[in-house]
Amino acid sequence: MNGAWPLTPLEQLLVEAQGGDLHFFARLRFAGRFERAAFEAAARSVLERHPLAASTVARVDGRACWRPGPARARLRWLAEDAPEPELEPETPERVPGLETVVREGRDRTAVTVRIHHAVCDGRGALLLLRDFFVAYARALGREAVPEPLETTRIAARGHLGLRPALAPLQLLGLVGVRRALGRRPLRLPGQGTAPVDSRPAATPPRALDRGSSDAYRRAARLAGVSENAQLLRDTFVALGHWLRAHGEAPDARRWLRLLVPCDLRTLEHRSLPAANVLSQVYVDRRFRALEDPAALLRGLHGELALIRGWRLELAFLLALAVARGLPPLWRLLVRAPRAIAPTALHTALGPLHVPLALRDGEGRFAVGALVLQELDLLGPLLPHVPVSLTTHRYAGRLTTSLRYDPAVLSSDAAAALHEALEACLLESARRAAPAGR
Repeated sequence: MNGAWPLTPLEQLLVEAQGGDLHFFARLRFAGRFERAAFEAAARSVLERHPLAASTVARVDGRACWRPGPARARLRWLAEDAPEPELEPETPERVPGLETVVREGRDRTAVTVRIHHAVCDGRGALLLLRDFFVAYARALGREAVPEPLETTRIAARGHLGLRPALAPLQLLGLVGVRRALGRRPLRLPGQGTAPVDSRPAATPPRALDRGSSDAYRRAARLAGVSENAQLLRDTFVALGHWLRAHGEAPDARRWLRLLVPCDLRTLEHRSLPAANVLSQVYVDRRFRALEDPAALLRGLHGELALIRGWRLELAFLLALAVARGLPPLWRLLVRAPRAIAPTALHTALGPLHVPLALRDGEGRFAVGALVLQELDLLGPLLPHVPVSLTTHRYAGRLTTSLRYDPAVLSSDAAAALHEALEACLLESARRAAPAGR
């Protein structure tokens, strides 16, 4: 095993999964242009500090492993008016899972970064971006201090932190998984006209202004709930509004299901390079629960607190570890049964932390005349899950992104769903009294 890291069960599932598009996309729009030599030096630095981004998957001693590769960036430079490049579907079995495309104009630059989910999760993607900004500034001779990382800790990335006292509680989590398997979540009505094998599409990002973004956070605090619970509530309500607006009146007893990634990072992970340090849970609600948004919010907050307090999110990872030793069950997971697929994926990534020395007056990343004006983060589209919703904060603004399967949703239907979500976020923000009043 020298020079290779065995895949965790989650990584192996993400490599072998059939269908969907298991990439994160970061789309960055800058005012100004990069110094090319500094950009390429920063890209190499990121790969040196985050070895999974430069690795491929291979069989070593009969086991699927990450095989480290050279810190050679997969990077393309294009003119602004060049045709949009086609990023072919790829897996880490063929090439490293990080690829970057830069499109330059006279006074602006667009950068697209594609990261395979097997390399890292969404928080890991934010860490890669932050590291790039710091490395680019340092390549230009600016004062910027990188976060201390220990690449040797990659070998321990699959450690769950499950204390013996918590082990019996995972039985409750497994009971919850079994109960979820018995439900048949509502699927969004098919309105897309694209072929079944079409590539995923995305709507333009929607960012609340600073005042509304602050009010949204304040609304959660005033309600005594987490912002994540409030985001989930608003996503459920938006799905309900969208279904009714499109002539769908589901039975009140039908289930809506959100797949929610759970970040497992603690202070012990601060020096860990980008990797998958997460699990996931199903959050189910009957359609009738959407009729009382306040009660829905309280219930979601309580459920998330229970999951966190009892570490029930670990049940999914434990189930994967067991399934990997049972080939028939593992093959079933790889095929991703359609009948129990979630209605949508909801990923709350939190903020992109820009070092203070690299911020302008609005909190944006800035080095000289180069300013990151807009950041769009698109989550993976899992097999049989037609919608992937992602939220993050950049420069204090709450931003939502929506990626969808065009064989299920038309572009108009996807835009309407995104608009419904934004309207729900704004409604929640309006419930908070303005600061100082």
